This record gives sequence, C-alpha cells and structure tokens, in this order.
Amino acid sequence: MKVMLTGNRVVKWGSSDDTPRKAAVLMVLLTRPGLVFDVSSPDLATVS
Repeated sequence: MKVMLTGNRVVKWGSSDDTPRKAAVLMVLLTRPGLVFDVSSPDLATVS
C-alpha cells in the first residue's frame, strides 16, 4: 500500500503487519529530507 503525503511525498507502507512499529519508524523518517519513505520493512526503513 502507498500513502500520498503533501509535498509530493509518498510512504510505502506494505502490508498491515506491524502497523504500530511502522508508524513509529515513519515519524522519525519524516524528519529527514526525501520524497519516498519506505517502512514496508520497518527494520530496514529507507528514505530516498
């Protein structure tokens, strides 16, 4: 699943598994510059 944010930013969420952890990781990632925030695997989250 993809979630569109303001500023042409996209979150790659993946499945609904581990949603609380993904949300926590995403909050940290959103403090970094980038357009694509991938938390589909929260242990290996990326920003690009």
